[in-house]
Amino acid sequence: MISQSSIHLPETVAATSSIGANLGDRAFVIRPVIDRTVAGAFLIDAGDLRRPTRGRAPIAFARQVAMYITHVGLGLTMTAVGAAFGRDRTTVRHACRSIEDRRDDPAFDRTLDLLEGIVRGLGRCAERNGDDDE
Repeated sequence: MISQSSIHLPETVAATSSIGANLGDRAFVIRPVIDRTVAGAFLIDAGDLRRPTRGRAPIAFARQVAMYITHVGLGLTMTAVGAAFGRDRTTVRHACRSIEDRRDDPAFDRTLDLLEGIVRGLGRCAERNGDDDE
């Protein structure tokens, strides 16, 4: 399990609000933003989150966080999240349940709140400008 001390967050958090657009397309547009944000927080390579296999435990955990933020934080369907992550919706459901169970830890809960805010703010920018940096 990843401890709070192994998660590093940027000092500023973007303002949050809902992002309007087609939900299915939105998942693909903001996926690179989510990958870079979560990878930076967990000190892993963003490319590892895109691998078709599970990978080492820290990578699998970071991917679960990314899927959780995409579904819960941005309001995308599990089907849309699964498509964007190359996973089945049931895998997304498992990830969301696993992460939700860990939110009882106040430090981890705050970390997720911060990551959600960052992704929402950066996601708005990516949708406006298009994000071709994958």
